[in-house]
Amino acid sequence: SDATVHEPLELQLRDVSTYQKDLKDEILDGKYCDRVSGGYGDFGSVTNPIPVNGAIGEIKYLSKLRGRTGSALFFHRLGCAASQITKKAVDIYEVVCLDATQWNVLHFDMYHPRRSNQPPPGYSLVPYDKSFGMDIPVGYGVNSLSKNFPYNLPDTIQQFYKDDDGVFARHARECLAKADFSRRATRPNPGEPNNKQLATALRDQIANTGEDAAKLRDETNLQQHRDLIALYLVAAPTSVLRDMGGSGRSPEGRIACQLFILGVVDMIRHANKLDPAHFLELVRDALANNDLMPDGSSEDFVELARRAARGCDVVATIINEGATSMRSYVADRDAEAPLDLVRMKLYAQKHASQLIKAMDAGAASTARKPTEDEVERAVMYASMLARTNENDNSRLSNKEEIDAYLDLAFAELQTQPDNKQKRMAHVGVDALLVEDDCIEELMKFRLSESGSSIPTYFRDKMLSAIEKVVNPFVKDRT
Repeated sequence: SDATVHEPLELQLRDVSTYQKDLKDEILDGKYCDRVSGGYGDFGSVTNPIPVNGAIGEIKYLSKLRGRTGSALFFHRLGCAASQITKKAVDIYEVVCLDATQWNVLHFDMYHPRRSNQPPPGYSLVPYDKSFGMDIPVGYGVNSLSKNFPYNLPDTIQQFYKDDDGVFARHARECLAKADFSRRATRPNPGEPNNKQLATALRDQIANTGEDAAKLRDETNLQQHRDLIALYLVAAPTSVLRDMGGSGRSPEGRIACQLFILGVVDMIRHANKLDPAHFLELVRDALANNDLMPDGSSEDFVELARRAARGCDVVATIINEGATSMRSYVADRDAEAPLDLVRMKLYAQKHASQLIKAMDAGAASTARKPTEDEVERAVMYASMLARTNENDNSRLSNKEEIDAYLDLAFAELQTQPDNKQKRMAHVGVDALLVEDDCIEELMKFRLSESGSSIPTYFRDKMLSAIEKVVNPFVKDRT
């Protein structure tokens, strides 16, 4: 290790020796490196975490970091997350300069014998001071979560380091009093709605994401998606969800927060091609974890939001802003993206009557029973979704997935089938998936406006394909 950056290697290894045996062995089995092998993206990101030697190493490293102005950092640990390039989870820290000039989220891989000598972009490391004889294991932060960060840090610091004199805590309070740590949004308010620019249904929220979608697709499992959503919401000012959530808060604020989070999750759904069941599970978890769960199921809420978005630009704007904000947060590493939640709160207050009226109207509307033509349309659409799922995952779609695709198809048609229609539609999808020629032509077939009729030649071919599979089954069963 370069002793001009950190304390000598023997001192760093001495820190490791203080850990419990299992942890110590895991750290000593790690590589001596400045960067984790195979890492990509910005240094300090989840796919390129900073290698350090345990929790003490995280604190010492962060205590030596300086921003562009030379300011030290406030920091606290948000939690941990899975990374594609490490076998173990990486730690997540939120940091902000003492003069409030830089705000960021950094990731650490703590299973290495020594600390990296390299700083993340936009920061520098203070050289090792031989007069101290070691890197001081004390800083303006802690390796646990500090609520209402950074305002509660002084008390947390004093308790964490058992700082009886309160030197660090006192200086922290002075810095908090001098600078503005409110993280106000720097981007303009969305302005008035524009029909031509807004999506009218959830599946049309984000188009042409390109590399953005590829970056989001790196999060490969449901738990990682949950962690990403939680990290995004933690990065918002602490008071926002409290003010907007909860049953006792203003109805427009609560609705806006629900819709905004729906857009956030829909961005992840679109970029990762999540199936409907996983999408609904993420929506439910995100709302429930923030005391925002509406009456009824998450599926009912998504359908309600979809209907309301079709008839109200305010609803569509809030959903769209949530999706765009999440894309900026991940693809552009925009640490201020969660502040969009604040802008949407103000936007909802301005258009409160329209927002509440649209959601009430959506809840009051009852879906009608589909016609025979609409059932056939639902079969076609669900079959295309199921075959796409099979092609993407190299496996057959199961019963639950087909049911979910049919629910989505009927919802798109604004209809509610009875049990008999659902059963027949499921049989139809199963049959079409067996008939490769028909399903391949179906994949190339594009429906026009939702009210138009299915061309007779294709309808006959589709029904023949279904009968070809269903009739022998009925005969055998008889």
